[in-house]
Amino acid sequence: MLPIKSANSQETSIHYIPSSAIKDTDVLCGRGGLINTHVGNEAYRVLVNTKKRVYLTARFKKEKRIIVQSVIDRIRSTGGRFFSRKEVPRRGRKKLEDEMWFEISDDKAREKIGQALREDAPRLRKTLINKFKEGEFQDDHMVVDDNDDYEGS
Repeated sequence: MLPIKSANSQETSIHYIPSSAIKDTDVLCGRGGLINTHVGNEAYRVLVNTKKRVYLTARFKKEKRIIVQSVIDRIRSTGGRFFSRKEVPRRGRKKLEDEMWFEISDDKAREKIGQALREDAPRLRKTLINKFKEGEFQDDHMVVDDNDDYEGS
């Protein structure tokens, strides 16, 4: 563990774990092909995509918070965690297997999930409006369904 100073000058500790301790149910924050193809991230994207329509049609912020929390709850129910990579200067970077990771807070996970749910929102909203106009459904406002299929491994 490495001590760091928080904004209020109290020392807190960040516990770093090696890539070898990352599970298939974990979600890795960051960019790059290796992160995108991580099994947990692939399952996370499938889960997020099942929630996008209901998120984009939610009428109130409280509904959106519930939807975001349902994603966190589903990931956690499979034993999954949310991790971010330890920042290393570019010249000191190694292979992904040698990277160190730290678990992010639920607040940071909510930000990540909210961003993913809003991704491509204008195009999706346009599609929903067209379907509504064509009479494919009466009211697109739906209740969060915690029985969506999701498997993290």
